[in-house]
Amino acid sequence: MDIKAESGSSALEKERARLQEQTTALNEALMLSSVRQHELTQAAERLNEKLKAEMAKREQVESAHAMLAAIVESSDDAIFSKDFEGIINSWNRGAERLFGYTAEEAIGQPGGMLIPAERADEESDILERVRRGERVENYETLRRRKDGESRNVSLTVSPITDASGRIVGASKIVRDVTLRIRAEEALRRTETRYRSLFESIDEGFCVLEKVEGEAGEPLDFLHVEANPAVEKHSGMAGVLGKTMRQISPRVSEDWYETFADVLATGEPLRFERPGAVDGHQLELFAFRVEDGSNRRVAVIFKDITERRRAESKLSKAMVAAEQANLAKSDFLSSMSHELRTPLNAILGFAQLIEAGSPSPTPAQTRSIDQILKAGWYLLELINEILDLSAVESGRLMLAKESVPLAEVMVECRAIVETQAQKRGIGVTFHGFEVPWHVKGDRIRIKQVLVNLLSNAIKYNQSEGKVSVEYALISPDSIRIDVRDTGGGLTPEQLGQLFQPFNRLGQEAGAEGGTGTGLVVTKRLVELMGGTIGAKSTVGVGSVFWIQLSLAAAPPPVVHEAAHAAPARPLLPDGTPLRTLLHVEDNPANLELVEQLIARRPELRLLSAADASLGIEYARAHQPEVILMDLNLPGISGIEALKILRADPSTAGIPVVALSANAMSGDIERALKAGFLDYITKPIKIEQFMGALDAALAFSITASGQAAQKRQAP
Repeated sequence: MDIKAESGSSALEKERARLQEQTTALNEALMLSSVRQHELTQAAERLNEKLKAEMAKREQVESAHAMLAAIVESSDDAIFSKDFEGIINSWNRGAERLFGYTAEEAIGQPGGMLIPAERADEESDILERVRRGERVENYETLRRRKDGESRNVSLTVSPITDASGRIVGASKIVRDVTLRIRAEEALRRTETRYRSLFESIDEGFCVLEKVEGEAGEPLDFLHVEANPAVEKHSGMAGVLGKTMRQISPRVSEDWYETFADVLATGEPLRFERPGAVDGHQLELFAFRVEDGSNRRVAVIFKDITERRRAESKLSKAMVAAEQANLAKSDFLSSMSHELRTPLNAILGFAQLIEAGSPSPTPAQTRSIDQILKAGWYLLELINEILDLSAVESGRLMLAKESVPLAEVMVECRAIVETQAQKRGIGVTFHGFEVPWHVKGDRIRIKQVLVNLLSNAIKYNQSEGKVSVEYALISPDSIRIDVRDTGGGLTPEQLGQLFQPFNRLGQEAGAEGGTGTGLVVTKRLVELMGGTIGAKSTVGVGSVFWIQLSLAAAPPPVVHEAAHAAPARPLLPDGTPLRTLLHVEDNPANLELVEQLIARRPELRLLSAADASLGIEYARAHQPEVILMDLNLPGISGIEALKILRADPSTAGIPVVALSANAMSGDIERALKAGFLDYITKPIKIEQFMGALDAALAFSITASGQAAQKRQAP
């Protein structure tokens, strides 16, 4: 039993031990499995992280590829690729815009379709360089668009490699530089033109650069450009690369200050300065060169020494000519005065005898007619010479007004009617019932027409005809023709018209004249902006015409009755006499006016032989009107007028100038000085009496107004 029990216990222990061993082995196995599981888990986690990293990297790469593709696609430049066979593999929108081919049209096609035939060889050279791994940058050439137009382009070509690094093709970036090339060409042409102009202009042309010296050193300018003419005008050679102080140390400081001002303000300046060479004068134009530095000034200049000398000579000559002209005017004025003074007595007394009572006998009348005819003719010659002198000197002043032609024609008809009747010439005016107005001076237009009409009458045949007609040349101009039936002029004579003192062979004829009338007429027409001409046929007659500008009709003017000279009524007995003072140093002229006034019983005449006595009489007698000669001994007529105007007792007395000075300048000065009217000698009785009546009427009006002012509270 016991042996069996021990034997069973031993077996049990062995079994337990075996089971323990198995359990231990199993535990060890389980522990090993757990470790391996952990390792596998860690490995799996590491692999997972690696996969995630690879996926993130791939996403980044794909994103980068997508971004690159978007950049390529949106680029303004043409970007495409091709293999070494020249076949296009990719094509962006920039390529579509530049070359005109869509991607569908371009991909798979040979790149040679973009290359002009004359440049086919350069493509193989470029691809060969790329095959060698070179990068071709900024290669400028020509490429052809789909429409055949050539464009200037800049190429950048790079190798394309596969995963193994083998070069399998080329990528191209093509930039359109056509506009830049054109701009550069235009700039080159401009620079060429500038350089050509710079080198060839006759004026000196230089560019100066401001020199920044050390502290305390004076301002200076360096010659950075200079054309060949600089030496010609400045007298200095080899200025390029030198400063102004180096080449011309004697130049004044205002040169430097002027150029500094141009740089500071940017305002161009034209000025004159004495040059570095003694006695030379330069005219300069300086302006800032706008290159952003504000340090350069360009100067264009020329030597004007000879011009200034010529101007000085011309100025002296003009002064001399003006002095001669003034001397001539003084001579003519003096001559006119000296001739008119005796003529005034001759014509004045002849008119008195002609209109006197008792009437002259027929024989006396014939003699008086001859005196008057000769006297008025002499006066006409004097006036023509004075007119010619005034026109030639440019001193003649003309009014610019709207002149009614119809009224002027009526006045001209009245002036020439008697002359035409005496010669049996018929004068007709056609078409002037239309109210045309022309631009000009009314008095001078009438003078022109009267001269042409007078010539047409004088040089006509017996019982001839003169007709005046008009024609509209344009909407703003009219031509007036004066046609006669005289002997006509030869072509040679027509060519000599309007020459001073040329009477065209009429010197020995019955008609007198100076040959100045047409000259004055032509100049007057031209001063009014018109033209004059003539045509003639020998044996048929002549047509003289003037062309003037049309003018708008002026608004109607209502003239006050006070402005007109009143009619002289018969005065009842006992009417107070009105006093007239005549200041004149010539006895014959005093006597003439005395006899004229003697026909006016309502007037009392006082005479004074000089201005001083005349002023005393005016203060003492308070005349209604004063007749004043201008050329008086001692105090002149104009000075006497100033004295009268300065004295309150005589300031309001109207003064009429009565003078042999008939120059337009003399008349203008007198009227500006304050004379009420100006009567030229020789006296025409009707004109004299009309002016006297107007002055008396003015005196009455002025006296009434003065009385009203005194009575006003």
